[in-house]
Amino acid sequence: AHCVEDEPRIRYCSIHEEVKDGEYMINPKVREDDDPRSSKDCDHGPLGNICNINLKSRTGWDMGYNDALLKKALPFLMEDDPSLLIVAAGFD
Repeated sequence: AHCVEDEPRIRYCSIHEEVKDGEYMINPKVREDDDPRSSKDCDHGPLGNICNINLKSRTGWDMGYNDALLKKALPFLMEDDPSLLIVAAGFD
């Protein structure tokens, strides 16, 4: 999210699985300063072009992942009728 937070032409969505006790990333902060980026649902970035979706651990396709993808992620990503959609999965 850091690399696109100031670029209005890019929309970024990340679906996170709960790792432990309400944390949704193994390393929730990448910078030690007062970094505003997080995996929280309320973090939309300064331009509103970031969407974080948090799911409970072991959420299956039929138990919530399908809804998160089809009802939240894709509508957010397709909002401005993009000419290109890049999907990356499984980085953490």
